[in-house]
Amino acid sequence: MSGNTNTGNYTHSFQIPASKDWVFRQSIKRDGSPGPQAELMDNHPDVTRIHVADRSTATPTTAGFDVVKLTIRGKDKQTVMDCYQEGRTKILASLAYDAEK
Repeated sequence: MSGNTNTGNYTHSFQIPASKDWVFRQSIKRDGSPGPQAELMDNHPDVTRIHVADRSTATPTTAGFDVVKLTIRGKDKQTVMDCYQEGRTKILASLAYDAEK
């Protein structure tokens, strides 16, 4: 789903596991240091907004886990997709880590 492209902004929504939404949600860690969202924003300066829907809106998938809506806004499609891919890599790494425990 794309947003208003006349302003140079591109918006896209994704479904991500609710249990791993911290990758995109957490801007500041409990210790006050920058969180994963801040790191993504730093790594992708043309991303203007990252929004994760409230966990109360999560919906179950056929695979049996809950997903929430993630919306990323940036300069263009490539910017948004690059940011999403970096976050997705972190989610997959976290899921793999959990599976090894």
